[in-house]
Parts: sequence; C-alpha cells; structure tokens
Amino acid sequence: MKFVAHAVSFTLFLGLLVVNASDRFEGVKNLPNETITDHPRQVFRVKTTQFSWTEMLIMKWVLGMIWSECKEIWSDGPREYIMHLWNVLDFGMLSIFVASFTARLMAFLKASKAQQYVDMHVPDEDLSNASLPDEVAYFTYGTDKDF
Repeated sequence: MKFVAHAVSFTLFLGLLVVNASDRFEGVKNLPNETITDHPRQVFRVKTTQFSWTEMLIMKWVLGMIWSECKEIWSDGPREYIMHLWNVLDFGMLSIFVASFTARLMAFLKASKAQQYVDMHVPDEDLSNASLPDEVAYFTYGTDKDF
C-alpha cells in the first residue's frame, strides 16, 4: 500500500510539472500569459509573474518530500541515510527545486521593487531616459529599446 501511495504521489507530481510547463507550448493556454502583457510604465523586457496555482502545488509537494526526508534522516541517522544512493539523489532533486523556487521568488521581489521605484519616482515624460539607482538599474539593462 505504501508503494502505491508513493507511486500515485509521484505521478501526480509529474502531472503538475507537465501542466505547469504546458503554458509554454504554442496553442495551449491554461492561464493568461502575464509575461506578454505590457503597460506603458513597464520598463522591463522580461516580466516576472506571481506564482501560479500549479507552482504552489509543486512547492507543497516538495515541502512534503523534504519533511519526509528529514524524518528518514532522523530515524535512520545521517550515516545510514547517505549510504543509500537513492537518498542522495532525492536530496539533490529537492535541493534543485528549492534553489529554483528561491531564485524565482528573489527575481519576483527584485523586479517588483524596481517597478515600484519607477512607479513612485519617475514621471511619465521621463520614462525613456530615467536614471535609476544602482540597486534597481540592473533590471533595465535588457530592455526592448536596446535592441
């Protein structure tokens, strides 16, 4: 029964990954593509959107797996845990997911901070040649106007 539960859980996880990636395929629209939506005060070529419902479910699954791995380390001990190579593989996979979520969250926060600065301090007529402080100027280096 435990094997069936794990197999179903992993199958649902793979299904969530496919659904999450399907919006990037041509002709498939699960959600409105917020990365294409433009408005006049948007100064960034690549927009960072909020987490979608599929990404939130993927994060919950990954957190559950991290909890499961922590329980396994606690019960078996660190030495025994590392001796099984599939545990090292699980740890690597979960670490990559956590790193990607962290990078995505940091990009969203930094881009939001930069856009907030533009919205608050840069007038509309000055938008094309706005001088921004160093902590937000990085996000404008790759604008469409540069190409």
